[in-house]
Amino acid sequence: MKKKRTFWILITLLAAVILFIIFQQWGPQLKPAAEILSEKEAKALVEERYSGEVIGMELHNNQYKIEMKRNKSNYEINLNAKNGKIISFSERNSSVIGSNQEHQNKENLDEMIPKLPEKPKKEEKVIIKKEEAIKIALKQIKGKIDDVNLESNGSLNYYLVEIETKDDKEVTVQINAITGEVISITSDD
Repeated sequence: MKKKRTFWILITLLAAVILFIIFQQWGPQLKPAAEILSEKEAKALVEERYSGEVIGMELHNNQYKIEMKRNKSNYEINLNAKNGKIISFSERNSSVIGSNQEHQNKENLDEMIPKLPEKPKKEEKVIIKKEEAIKIALKQIKGKIDDVNLESNGSLNYYLVEIETKDDKEVTVQINAITGEVISITSDD
């Protein structure tokens, strides 16, 4: 009798483990699709992050294609409409567009620009400002800024922001210099 009981307990536990593994693998796919950012939210996010002016935007396949004017240059930004992450950021050839025509809508711009064979765009490594990195770091950790360094590791540019906390700990916040995302937070105990 005890053997049967132990057998069924083991079978039940095994089934629970299998169901748990299945849910871990496929559970996130069963959740309802996340809502996408509105155009207003996407525009505000990009303008705040890159300190520029959005001059056009389109939504295709849960991805915003955003045209932005910043520092007398035009940029094209591809933004994931579900999570707000930057997919790509590249400079557009601004010499084709005359200064008096910059704010016209996209349809008129397409008619004015001659159709050329598309060349692969060189991904520009646009870097957020040091002040923006400091603000992002201070949102994560409260304290006094000790040091800020812009570092590069292959194709990744990032800021290392060192913060001295009230309890005399030094915390380093690593921030992606292109997207502004926090990569890591480490503390010297």
